[in-house]
Amino acid sequence: MRITHKQSGLPVKTVFVRSGNSVNTRLPDGEFLISYAAGNYWYGPNDIFGPRGTFYEDTRTYRFDSSDNVLSGHLIQLADTTALARGDIISIDAEQFQAKTRY
Repeated sequence: MRITHKQSGLPVKTVFVRSGNSVNTRLPDGEFLISYAAGNYWYGPNDIFGPRGTFYEDTRTYRFDSSDNVLSGHLIQLADTTALARGDIISIDAEQFQAKTRY
């Protein structure tokens, strides 16, 4: 999963999540966009999941805020078929995904 700062377009964090597992991570305050890749075989950071990988972009903006000493965040489901059906998550190609991962 690649987390990108919405306004600058710069990647903020990459998080690897094994199928069936969950992960917690912290982000600075701000608005972020999320894209992710999935596949059966990992080929490394350049080829990611190879020619059979699937790549997605979440069209929603995720805001993280710690003002007033209260943390707020999101629970994000990567294989959310309802979000896919609504168009909140769209399929992208490997080149589009790679473009989002360059610093």
